[in-house]
Amino acid sequence: TPINDKRALRICRSLGVRSTIKYARHSCTRRASDPQYLAENVLNRQFYADKPNEKWLTDVTEFKYYVGPTVHKLYLSAILDLCDRRIVSFVLRDANDSALVHETLDRALAANPDAHPLFHSDRGFQYTTRVFHDKLAAAGMTQSMSRVGKCIDNGPMEGFWGILKRERYYSRRFTSREQLCSMIREYICLLQFLPPPETAGRPHAHGGLHPMQGSLIKFHILFHCLLDGGQFTLARSGPAWVTRPFVHWPCPPAWL
Repeated sequence: TPINDKRALRICRSLGVRSTIKYARHSCTRRASDPQYLAENVLNRQFYADKPNEKWLTDVTEFKYYVGPTVHKLYLSAILDLCDRRIVSFVLRDANDSALVHETLDRALAANPDAHPLFHSDRGFQYTTRVFHDKLAAAGMTQSMSRVGKCIDNGPMEGFWGILKRERYYSRRFTSREQLCSMIREYICLLQFLPPPETAGRPHAHGGLHPMQGSLIKFHILFHCLLDGGQFTLARSGPAWVTRPFVHWPCPPAWL
C-alpha cells in the first residue's frame, strides 16, 4: 500500500535510519597560522590530464575508531592522478603532521621517479612549509594551492574522500585500528584493478565509465585474475586493455 513520503521520513527518523549521503561540511580550506610558502592556484579547476603523472592532487582526511568508550583518530594522506583518478600513493598515520605528507610524496616519487607533475593541494599547514616546497622543487614539480574557502579547487580529491566514506565508512562503527586500516587499504587497492594508466586518455575514457563507477568491472577482473593464476586480460571495443601480472600491483588486497 502506498504511503506518504512524509510518513516514511517520520518513521525513518524515529528508527534512526539515514541515507549515506555526504552532508555539508562546516570546515574548508584554511590558512596556516604561519605559512612559509604560498603558491597560486595554477591548476585553476582544470580537472583533466592527457597523460599519467601530468597533474597530481593531494589532501588529508580524518577517520575515527573506538576502543571501548575511547575515540581514536586515524589520518589518511593520498595523492590522486587526474588522468585516470587513481591513487598514486597513500599513507595512514595516527598524527596529522608534516611527516605524513612527506612520506606520501616520497612513496609517489619512489613509484614514479620520472614524474614531474603539477602538484595541487589546499593551504594546510603541512603543504605551506618551506621544506615541502623544496621537496617539490627538487623533484621538478610545480606547486599549486587552492584558494582560501574554495574547496572545489581541489574537487576530485574531496570527491574521492566522499565516495570512500559513503561506501565503506559511514554507518559503520570500527572497533580497532587494524579493522579501519584494513578497510581503507582494501578499498584503495580494489580501485587499482581499473585499466592501467597507459591506456587512459582522460576522465571518462574507460569505455564511457568514470573510474569510480567501475565496481562490476573490478569484480570481473578480480574473478579472472584468480582463475588465470595471477594474470588478467580484459577486452573491450576499441583498444584492448593491457594484460598485467597481478603480483606487480603495488598493494594487493590482504584478503587474497
